[in-house]
Amino acid sequence: MSDPVLTVLSRVANESRKNLDFRCKSCVLTQERLMPRDFKVIVDGLQSDGALRDFRIRATNRLDWHAVLRQSRINREANRFTVDSEPRGLPQTFEVIEHLRQQASLCWNVLVAGADVNCHFFCEKQIEFDFRPEDYGTPERWSELCAFFQEIIDVVGKSGVVTHEHAEDDVIDRFEPRTKDEKSLEKSPCLDK
Repeated sequence: MSDPVLTVLSRVANESRKNLDFRCKSCVLTQERLMPRDFKVIVDGLQSDGALRDFRIRATNRLDWHAVLRQSRINREANRFTVDSEPRGLPQTFEVIEHLRQQASLCWNVLVAGADVNCHFFCEKQIEFDFRPEDYGTPERWSELCAFFQEIIDVVGKSGVVTHEHAEDDVIDRFEPRTKDEKSLEKSPCLDK
């Protein structure tokens, strides 16, 4: 004879397991969302050929730059900012960067997956980072780089692309701002598995 309480508990456990599986499948989809296209599709674009790859967001403004600087100070421990190769603190505003840029060579290095992603503050109207493709030639490292780019896209709220160096129309991958729901799914505990 079966105990009715055990039968009910068993049913509840099975339903909970189904719900958990559904949520975890959603989380996997969210992880894959951080890599906009399957790695196999873009891997040729990451083959080392002596050139860097560019990540850019067009049609930006000072507010976008402020948001990126603020987000980086909050989420990134390994930032290095140099003025004529001399280390300095990361400026609080784009206006400070713009002033420095008129008189010196600037570089902002962000450590992502053990390698540097660099920003040289080309202009107010475009946010651009460059990276060595060979540093991100595995799905795991590419995924970490995509997560960094997605942070920037989400905070700015504008689309971005990864291209071959100085080839704005030779797109390797595209990033779109995520919805609030997509961002909250990413924070689900099943992603920590």
